[in-house]
Amino acid sequence: MNHVRVFPSWLPYDQLPDAVRTSTGTRPSAHAAYRTAVGGHLVMDTLLDAFAFFRRCDPTLARYVPGTEGLEYFPLKQYISHDYDRRHPDQPSRPQVEADVRIRAQQTPPFGKERVIVHSFSSAGATVYCGTTVRSFIPMDFTESEDQVARDIQAGYPYVAVTADGTRHVVSVDGGNQLFSDGSPLAQLPLRSPRDHPNIELCQERWQVAATDAFEYRDQRHLRGC
Repeated sequence: MNHVRVFPSWLPYDQLPDAVRTSTGTRPSAHAAYRTAVGGHLVMDTLLDAFAFFRRCDPTLARYVPGTEGLEYFPLKQYISHDYDRRHPDQPSRPQVEADVRIRAQQTPPFGKERVIVHSFSSAGATVYCGTTVRSFIPMDFTESEDQVARDIQAGYPYVAVTADGTRHVVSVDGGNQLFSDGSPLAQLPLRSPRDHPNIELCQERWQVAATDAFEYRDQRHLRGC
């Protein structure tokens, strides 16, 4: 039997109706709180946060398994395997877990023998590089921020850049975390267009996924499930 899971989330603040965002009957602090603690978050996280808050205020409000300190009905049932399910009010929220997953992924060098940079683009004022991760069989695409490329190289992971004529150039980093190749800034190197996906929009779409989903970003760096 096929199963479908639905993960309802609150609308981001900017997508709320104008009448809500411009309401003068709501305190500015409430608008700010919605932006940071509610907008875009899973409804389940919000409900468990509320449960945890009232339990901290008065532990007697909660129902416990007779003779124990365990909450009755928790942890919630796990229906289908997922990257992370918060099933107890004492467990961290998904944003907290995602932040930890992203940090751990950034601190661990990527999987594979090396990464080959073939293109770059700008996103939110920062440079993003894309290309392929070389491994023993089929290479895998990657997108990575300039700062993270520098950290990877400092940790000993090799990156090379391929110019329009097909020449490989070793990428290095200086003491100021600036990327260089052949003694010149990497930004000045005439990179070739991606061979397998010449449409830059595809690189940008992959980066948006990696930048907003820590689990997808981790999988891209460490090729989980590939």
